[in-house]
Amino acid sequence: MPEEISKACELHNVLKDYNTSVLKNTSTAVPIHVINAVAEHAREFDKEAWFTFQDMKKAYDSVG
Repeated sequence: MPEEISKACELHNVLKDYNTSVLKNTSTAVPIHVINAVAEHAREFDKEAWFTFQDMKKAYDSVG
């Protein structure tokens, strides 16, 4: 993510909770753990689990 957009997102708290893994000094560890837990739960109870992913790098490559 371009530096200007990253700074603006942090300053104005645009990305919060688990949507911050694209910002500097953040991690994807918690979101990955949550996805694994949901997938395991779905398997255990023979349920479907649907996941949607957004590639933030591609979304912001055209900005600037």
